[in-house]
Amino acid sequence: MSSTSLRATAPAGIAGATSVVVTNPDAQKATLASAYTYLALGDANNDGRVNAIDLSILISHDGQNYSPADFNGDGIVGSADLAILLGRWTW
Repeated sequence: MSSTSLRATAPAGIAGATSVVVTNPDAQKATLASAYTYLALGDANNDGRVNAIDLSILISHDGQNYSPADFNGDGIVGSADLAILLGRWTW
């Protein structure tokens, strides 16, 4: 975007810390280790497990716009998010 800012789209990934590599037009590269963290889909409280706590968070925000429990990204917490949570349940 400019000499001091850039815009990027992160590809799909697995849960955990992820590094970012930026390559300039002149082929110079810079890496920022652990620049961001992918969260486990269905893990509303980001504790590394999908379990009853996440289910209670989802239920308490049913019908609301609450991004930690909006697993499908449609802007509303609902039955589609419940299906994702149950599909990733940690026993």
